[in-house]
Formats: sequence, C-alpha cells, structure tokens
Amino acid sequence: MSAIVNARDVLLQGAPVRNTNPRAGKSLQLNVSSLQFKVAAGVAAPAAIAIEAVLNGLTGAPTFAVTGASKLIGSAGLTRTLSYADVTDDAVQITAELNSDGQTYKATQTIIRVKDGNDGQPGAAGLSNATVYAFKRSAVAPTDGPGDVVYSFTAGAIVSPVGDLGNGWFKEIPAGNSPVYVRAASASGSGATVTVGAGRFSGAVQLFKDGADGVNGLNSVTVSIYQRSDSATPPALPSQQVTYTFATAAVSGLDRG
Repeated sequence: MSAIVNARDVLLQGAPVRNTNPRAGKSLQLNVSSLQFKVAAGVAAPAAIAIEAVLNGLTGAPTFAVTGASKLIGSAGLTRTLSYADVTDDAVQITAELNSDGQTYKATQTIIRVKDGNDGQPGAAGLSNATVYAFKRSAVAPTDGPGDVVYSFTAGAIVSPVGDLGNGWFKEIPAGNSPVYVRAASASGSGATVTVGAGRFSGAVQLFKDGADGVNGLNSVTVSIYQRSDSATPPALPSQQVTYTFATAAVSGLDRG
C-alpha cells in the first residue's frame, strides 16, 4: 500500500470498496405455490398456482411470459396467477425478465400437469382345480377306463354320468369283494363345472383288496403352466406329453412357449 500524502488519499482510504461487477449481489427468482397440477376425475388440485417474482438488489417490475398456457392472470407488479383452466400443455414454463443498469436478469419455473392413469382391464376369471377319482372292482388289473365325466366344483364331485362312468368305473368305491382299483385325473376350469376327458385319467392302480393292503396309492397334484402373450386369444396347449416329477416338483416336455 502506498503512503498517504494528501487529503485525496485520506478520502480514498476511508471510502467503501467499489463493486465493479454490476451483477454482484443481484438476482431475480421465481417462487410458485405448487410445482404441479394433479388432475383426478377431471378436477385439478390446486385450481390455481400463485407466482411471485423475488428481486434481490433490483428494483422495478419484471415482464412475464408463459408457454403451455394461454395466459397468466395479472398484468402489473411482482405477482401473477396461473389458473388450471388456462393450461394447454402438460408442462407450463413461466419466465420473468427484468432489465437493470444495462443488464438482463431472467428466471424460469416449470409447472407440470399430472393425471391419474386409467383403470386396467379386468383379467380373465381364475381357475378352480380338483383331483377327480374313478373306482372299479376287478379280479385283475383293468386296462380300460371311464369315459368323459363332468365334475362340479360346487358339489365337489362328478355330476355326470350319475351312475356307471363307463366300463364299470364309479365315482365312489362300489360294493363287492374284488380288489379295488382307482384312476385319477386333474380337473381345472374357470366355470362351475368342467368336462374331464377320458384320456386325462391316469393308469389304474390297485387301492386295496378286502382283508389286505393294496399297492402304494397315487400321488396327485395340479400342475399350472404359464405363457405371456400380447394376444387376447389363449395360446395353444403343449403338443406333446408333459411329465411331472413328484420328487423334484419339476415339469418337463413343455413346448409351444
């Protein structure tokens, strides 16, 4: 620092530091009461959003501009209002601009419109599942089987045919003294009843014979398979025999996706 030699130097030493940057300490900001309009059933909340220009180190009234809306309410001062009724786009950009001392100060704020999504379409009715049994007494292991049967999920039983299911097979263990054999099938459907085809019954297994145990009974499980598709039409079932392994709960032999 140089030595003070005259009255001018004394005045300069006591004067505040000069600010040579015209923007220093000055700013223009935009405050909004909400950053979004949330629309549900055609009604927006809030119905209007308040906008305020905040001047820091500046004086005057900024000019406002808006895109995404037809207008702002208010024409003077530091405040404006954006009514949802005037919104024309999903994003509204508001700009405030002020010229001061040859400098331009600008602030922007974006307000968005959000809407509830549409309800999805109901899915198809779910499936009811059950294991259907057919019984027959026979002196030897039968090679035949029942015909098609109708199973009722409501009744929890075969409802058609009423008596003989075909080839001497019944929905309940018939009277007699010969060994009892059983066949099982899986019933699956979305209605109250479902037709179980004759080809869906398992091979005959001896359940018991009077006065003695039979061979091991049947394991049974309902196996569900899935496929994703963009079509509303159900896809084709597998074209070949599918094997379920009870020990590992695994399915093999699936094709067609």
